[in-house]
Amino acid sequence: MQDYERDNILEQYEIAVNSTRKTRGAILCSTDKGVFLMRELGVSEKRLPALIELYEYFMDYGYQTIDMPVKNREGKRICLNLPDGAKFLDSREIYYVEIQNRMLHYHTKAGVFTIRGALKDVQEELEDWHFAKCNQCYLVNLKYVSEIRKNIAVVSGDELEISRRNRPAFLSAVVDFLGG
Repeated sequence: MQDYERDNILEQYEIAVNSTRKTRGAILCSTDKGVFLMRELGVSEKRLPALIELYEYFMDYGYQTIDMPVKNREGKRICLNLPDGAKFLDSREIYYVEIQNRMLHYHTKAGVFTIRGALKDVQEELEDWHFAKCNQCYLVNLKYVSEIRKNIAVVSGDELEISRRNRPAFLSAVVDFLGG
């Protein structure tokens, strides 16, 4: 397998790969945990927990050779339809999303990208990727919260106001994210 494929695909998983071989629509991997046949799972994120529960049910009843999905380290991929074309973002690179006058401003490692939309829709899309609202204008990636002072959350150097209404849920989300 070519090095760029190994770097981009296999390093997303918690395994040490010894060797690989490309097969039809999959990758045959010799790893520190045995030999695996890895392929992309064509199931939506919302259906994945039910599928895993079904597989675990079968494994509990002695079916040990069932393919089990393995979650990778990727974030959620989203597409922004900008006036000059499409921009693909990984949720791990988004610091926070701000809304002003029905315009969403995605503050990211690569800069700020602006599109028309609703913060509610973005919140639904990113709810499983450690994002929480600190007030009605900001949806924050908890990974980048470096400090909380009274009613301020410092996110990637920017000070964002925490509203009284969202404060309990936001602080709870931060504590859960940090493992407390």
